[in-house]
Amino acid sequence: MLSLEDCREGIRAFSNGALPNFRGNKFFDPRFSTIVTDSRDTISIRIERRTAWITLDRPPLNVLDIQMMEDLDAALQRALPQSDFVIFQGAGSKTFSAGAEIADHTPERVSKMLSAFHVIFRRLRKPIA
Repeated sequence: MLSLEDCREGIRAFSNGALPNFRGNKFFDPRFSTIVTDSRDTISIRIERRTAWITLDRPPLNVLDIQMMEDLDAALQRALPQSDFVIFQGAGSKTFSAGAEIADHTPERVSKMLSAFHVIFRRLRKPIA
């Protein structure tokens, strides 16, 4: 079992953008060390050793518009069955994400935007068998 200090060490390593070289790596199975990468215009995904890194790539604020939400859902569809961990990060140095695109809060678009948003979070809740 990992100690609290092991967890803190892992968090420090991940927050520095590095794959941790700490005792937690005993959970990684070398059979699953393949690196998979995929990139769309605003979402990139890297899967390595059963860990997925999903990057929101629309700096400086990584604002989520409808297309980006749909791309994020597609990335999650691909990553979740192959991953034990999913790490979200934002491109650029300003922020992870400022949230949903204000331009999508119009009567014509709001329904589609809310639907795309909720699909993402429902997918994150769903356990993988």
